[in-house]
Amino acid sequence: MTTDASLEGWGSNLMIESGYQAQGFWDLDMMGKSSNHREIMAVHLSLISFLPNIKGKSVQVLTDNVSTAAYINFQGGLSLELSEVATKIWSLALRHNITIKAKHLAGHLNTVADGLSRIPGQYEWLMHRSLFQYLNAVWGPHSIDRFASMNTMLCPRYNSLYLDPFTCGVDALHQSDWATENNFVNAPIRLLDRVLETICSQEAYATVIALAWRAKTWYQKLKELSKTPPIRLPQASQFCIPHSIAMPEALKNHRWAWYAWRIKTDTLVTLVCNDFI
Repeated sequence: MTTDASLEGWGSNLMIESGYQAQGFWDLDMMGKSSNHREIMAVHLSLISFLPNIKGKSVQVLTDNVSTAAYINFQGGLSLELSEVATKIWSLALRHNITIKAKHLAGHLNTVADGLSRIPGQYEWLMHRSLFQYLNAVWGPHSIDRFASMNTMLCPRYNSLYLDPFTCGVDALHQSDWATENNFVNAPIRLLDRVLETICSQEAYATVIALAWRAKTWYQKLKELSKTPPIRLPQASQFCIPHSIAMPEALKNHRWAWYAWRIKTDTLVTLVCNDFI
């Protein structure tokens, strides 16, 4: 298992069978920690993410951080913070009958995990919870957040792009349970056509966050599928909370008008929400 951490996120590659990849972004607190702390946390989060695949097995952790390898192999060291994470790693291993050995891997050989830790975070942003609660009161309760991460999830259950410690499924567009859920969808703009195809093919109910872009095919499809007027949202600067160094996609154009659309509902609701925050 290779792992790596950058200032913005972490990544890991589990080299068994066809391979598994895990990835996530740091919150502001972890961004302020030392690089050694982020590196050993990357190992901990990776082990949790891959847990179903590594229970009862021997795992060799390959890290390009010498301190991380040492703290894992010696089950601690001089730093209290790093030792606490090492203890969590070994406690997890003991509970699940996992044998762990860490080894240093030269940085230039750690390309996959390094690339995962540096994925641009323009889609890593959180909708203001007051807005989500408002939409939940109108069209909820929503049972799953389809495009999220462990830092940006708005429902206890969520799908993520890569494995992470708490996801209930990787890649929302490859999940087959849309029809059994009340789906909350805040997807990258470029995926909206495919999102609507999935909703239609699985005959699902969903609340979809999308801007008013009349030239796009997905905009016309939204109008066709929605049986209730969409809810006009405030400016993105009022509801978009960045969880990454990169500028969130929602903030790239302050003129964009955002709406919440209810797909396949028979309830007629005409609302404009501007004053919930």
